[in-house]
Amino acid sequence: MTPSFALRSTPRRRSPKPRRASAFLASPSAVISDVATAVLKTPLILKRFSSVRCDVELAPDGAFTGKVLCVKVRGERWSSPRDLTCETIAFDVGECELDIAAALSWRGIMLKNEARGEASLVFDSRDFGNFLAHPLFVAASANGVGGSTFVFERSTARVNGKDGCLEYAGTWSRDGRRRELKMFPNVVANSVASVELECSSSTPGDDALERALERFFTALIIDLDGTELRYKSMNIDRARSRARFALDARIRRFPSTRLQF
Repeated sequence: MTPSFALRSTPRRRSPKPRRASAFLASPSAVISDVATAVLKTPLILKRFSSVRCDVELAPDGAFTGKVLCVKVRGERWSSPRDLTCETIAFDVGECELDIAAALSWRGIMLKNEARGEASLVFDSRDFGNFLAHPLFVAASANGVGGSTFVFERSTARVNGKDGCLEYAGTWSRDGRRRELKMFPNVVANSVASVELECSSSTPGDDALERALERFFTALIIDLDGTELRYKSMNIDRARSRARFALDARIRRFPSTRLQF
């Protein structure tokens, strides 16, 4: 018998392919931005919102040093736990130094140095009424209008697009009189006051109240526990009956999860 031989080929072992790095690795700026946006969306900061976005642009070495080139916050239809509402909001902050550890531990955007920026809020009539009745504004107006308290009535607040003004009523503790007022943007160049008030009545003390309220709004500062907002100017969108407030901002942290505003 002639023996038979079968030849078998041994399959080659293929060298494992090197793993390719993901093409979608998030940048440090994107990570910090997402964390800040998520913090803003928590119920401690916002009760309701239509849109929220916080964009943090780090310097090239920012992931290690915390150096930030700019921070931009944008939002629509915000409502805080204590009913501070607005149609749109915008914050723009310049160069600053960020506490990276605080951001990554969800304590918000905390700064190692004070930063300056600008903010703008757009109000409809309901938003303006909520602002006048908010505890932070009420506290600012206590004894702050000519050394006396002016009690603003939320139900009377209105953005009057036709006349290009804000309307509200209230009672001044100095004389106990209730007055209805209109507040116009001040377009007079080099004026100290940024608003102009008119009483609808004609009673003694009207002029004094008008000047006192002009000074009050011009010097108004609202402190959101780390974000200080100073009134700068306003303008009225006559077509939409909306008021836009421009504000100067000084920021140490934003947002603060400790403050119920």
